[in-house]
Amino acid sequence: MEKSLREKYTEAFSGNWQYLLKFALKIAEAGGEFPPKTTISSMRGCMEFLYSKYIERVPVDIKLIAYGHGITPETLKKHVKKIENAAIVYLKSIGNKIDGYVALFRTAAKQIKLITGKESIEVKTFIKYVQYLCNYWRSDKTEEIEKFFTRYFYLTGLKAETGRNAASGLDLYTSPRVKGTYVILRFEGDN
Repeated sequence: MEKSLREKYTEAFSGNWQYLLKFALKIAEAGGEFPPKTTISSMRGCMEFLYSKYIERVPVDIKLIAYGHGITPETLKKHVKKIENAAIVYLKSIGNKIDGYVALFRTAAKQIKLITGKESIEVKTFIKYVQYLCNYWRSDKTEEIEKFFTRYFYLTGLKAETGRNAASGLDLYTSPRVKGTYVILRFEGDN
């Protein structure tokens, strides 16, 4: 990647937008570079939209994002379409990876509930069980289990509860941008 492109992106995604920098650079590496005259507002709006759609996995309102950045929805749609089409392989690979981990966590929860009959389990015990499963089957997912579980907990359908011993808990994201320390997982319904 060109140094000037990295500098341009670092400038565009500074301050409150820092969380988008790595994502924007990965998309640029995958072929999704912005044209030279693209405004910082358009770059930020486009990356915010794509990040919400592919990383956070939440419905996004393109008009709300566009107006929040002082650009028209049509301008934002144009940039999103261009960048999304150029980096679609990378974006789909991210989606597949997240889907794989979420399916793994849901399956592990079903197994624990079926085998033990328990309605709840400690968070760290659950993580150890998932790691055991991956090690047993020699899966390459073992390294990132805790990272993905904590980051994408809100997609699993599991319920988390605080407990008396917060030291034995983990910080779980209960929504894309809200996290808290939880000790117990509760299995509800069919997960």
